[in-house]
This record gives sequence, structure tokens and C-alpha cells, in this order.
Amino acid sequence: MGVCSSGPQYPGPDLPYGGNYPFVGKTYSLSVKVKELFSGVEQADPGLLDWAELILQPNGSFRRPDEQGDVFPLSGISIKWKFDQKMGQLWFDFFQGDEQMTSRYDILKAKEKEDKEPDFTAWDAEGYDGSNSFQFTLKEVETKTSKGVWECC
Repeated sequence: MGVCSSGPQYPGPDLPYGGNYPFVGKTYSLSVKVKELFSGVEQADPGLLDWAELILQPNGSFRRPDEQGDVFPLSGISIKWKFDQKMGQLWFDFFQGDEQMTSRYDILKAKEKEDKEPDFTAWDAEGYDGSNSFQFTLKEVETKTSKGVWECC
């Protein structure tokens, strides 16, 4: 797990990437809410990159279902995640090579259960790229275990 450095435009917490939380190792589907051109472009990215479903890894990276290796780096770009327990926010930080892209990041907040505890099966998110932003969701998907039993949220 590496530690990020905060850039001049980057509002995120200075925390280590990765960790072992209840949402790590779960399969999530990503869905972008299209409202205008920028969100439409962002909606196309997961399909183009073949990561409409993703799994957060303990090392702060991501992998696809049925693959063991990390998705990133991909064409020199990496995305790393970190969790701010105090604020209850999951951050996706973007890197080009080893340099953090301080104006490109996503902030995710787990929905709350009736008892006000975080529901790590569903996340509402806002993605930022400079002055542009878009909304998306992550939802845990049903997966089949090696014994053929369906598991889900």
C-alpha cells in the first residue's frame, strides 16, 4: 500500500491506498448517470476498458471478475482506491505513470441502511475531472461460488 501525495487541486485525504474492509473482494457493477456530454463520455469508458464490473483489491488496485491480476496500469494510467473511515468515503485517485492527476478523482459514499450503518452493497459517487463532474453508482452483483451457490448483497 502506497501513500498518496496531495496536490494543489486535490481535496482528498492523505491516506494509504488499499486495506481490508468489508467491500474488498466483492464484485461491483458500475453505472454512470448520463446528464450531458461529459457524463456520456464517462459512461463509455467502462465498456471500452472492459471493467463494467470490478473488484477492489487489498493492495489499492482493481481487478476484473475471473482474473487474478490487477487491471492497472493500463496504457500508463492507474487508478488506486483508499477509504476514509472517519468521513465514510471511498476515493478513486488517478495516476499517469507515478504522477497523481490531482484534478481527476472520484468520491464514493456508501448508502445507509435503516440503522444508519453504511451499506457497502451500494455506493453513490461523483467523479471529477477539472471543472467537469459526473455521477455514477457502484452496486454489488450476485456472484456464483465454486460450489455453485449464488452470493450477493
